[in-house]
Amino acid sequence: MGPTGVGKHTIVRRFLDRRAAAEEVPPDWCYVHNFQLPHKPHAVRFPAGQAQKFGQEMERLVEDLRAAIPTAFESDEYRARHHEIDAEFNDRQAKAFEEVRDRAAKKDVALIQTPSGHARPTAERLYNKRCILRARRARHLRWRCALPGSIRKKYDGGRRYSFDQKGVHFIGLVNVANIQEGGLGTLGQEQLDWLEKDVKSLSASTPIVLFAHIPLWAVYPKWGWGTDDAERALSFVKRFGSVTVLNGHIHQVMQKVEGNITFHTARGTAFPLPTPGSGPKPLPVVVDATQLKKMLGLTSVSYTETNHTLAVIDSTLG
Repeated sequence: MGPTGVGKHTIVRRFLDRRAAAEEVPPDWCYVHNFQLPHKPHAVRFPAGQAQKFGQEMERLVEDLRAAIPTAFESDEYRARHHEIDAEFNDRQAKAFEEVRDRAAKKDVALIQTPSGHARPTAERLYNKRCILRARRARHLRWRCALPGSIRKKYDGGRRYSFDQKGVHFIGLVNVANIQEGGLGTLGQEQLDWLEKDVKSLSASTPIVLFAHIPLWAVYPKWGWGTDDAERALSFVKRFGSVTVLNGHIHQVMQKVEGNITFHTARGTAFPLPTPGSGPKPLPVVVDATQLKKMLGLTSVSYTETNHTLAVIDSTLG
């Protein structure tokens, strides 16, 4: 306050200098990065004049680490420890796989581990002791699911297949190979001919389980929820007394019965889809995290030799 040029700043500075000369020298303060809370750095107190020295030492440390860290990863000690960890992990993985394989064997399913993963199995291998059903990737390894014992899969080099298990004839069809976005699924003439030939020699009393990704009935064609030539495929199995058709794709449970054919779709395990016709496109439904598991689920199929159809049970994940 007051007019300029009268020496206010000089007077105040002289007063503070005389006062500071009579006081202890204050400590230095440094802010150090907080890795847990970056927005709240640590305040470190140093004796007077030591903060600058600390900063210089940290700069030298960083320079030393830039050379030391790459050298450490190239050392024999590091390689030995890396190999030890790999061996321990591989051992744990092998034991886990053995446990899964033992559990699968009790369900009449065999698992084999292969290094090639998605490579297509040869016909000789298919008709050997095990029949490869499909390739499936799990983390860094790939697995194939196989049925042991008396099961013999009819495999002609394509992705369609069939096999018999405990009196039930299973058929897997592919209806997603040649479709456009939003278009209907399609089986194609070659696959239809194969299906007709596959079931031709079977007795009408043979239970049939037919599965394909896209529904084999017109759930909602506007969204592509159906298969264009499904009627022809179903005409080959209408003569059988019990036919169960299992499909996915629509991520929700729906059922339909036509004569001896029961259609069943399943929930997804990744995300729910809307009910047919509730929007312009079947985009994933956004739900509250606490409700998500109730809209996802698994489907199990049980077979009992009675006059009734297969017992299809849906269960949510939570």
